[in-house]
Amino acid sequence: MTTITTERAYRAALKRIDALLPLVDDEHYSLEDPNVRELEEITSAIEAYEAIHYPIQIPDMAMA
Repeated sequence: MTTITTERAYRAALKRIDALLPLVDDEHYSLEDPNVRELEEITSAIEAYEAIHYPIQIPDMAMA
């Protein structure tokens, strides 16, 4: 998975992250681990999808 194009795929990717997180050891975090590589790839795809579909609005300080 390199690109997420639908909301359904986005939701599936979020579920996959939930499944991968318990499998990744913070102390031995290595890109040699296939779970780490998959987690990195899915995270990047989710970030790209969210940037388009769920952008974070920067608050206008003049309106505060």
